Amino acid sequence: MNKETHKTIRILATMENDLYLDINVPIGTGEIDVWEFIRDGNIDGEDMTQYDGYANGSWKWRDPLYGNDFNPDAVDVSERIAKL
Repeated sequence: MNKETHKTIRILATMENDLYLDINVPIGTGEIDVWEFIRDGNIDGEDMTQYDGYANGSWKWRDPLYGNDFNPDAVDVSERIAKL
């Protein structure tokens, strides 16, 4: 396998995971204040837990990037793609 016989294509995907974190705030705290607290970076992602809901862990595939330099370390799918 070399650049004369193969080309490298980058596959892009986003994995969707629903995460949650239950927090306690004073009763008088308004929704805008809570959102500002979150938006300002006060929630540590490491404290969040995966929510086992519908379609959790699904993938959103994006258009592949063509025209990359050949990468000899890329995953070779020649045999699998030839079976299509």
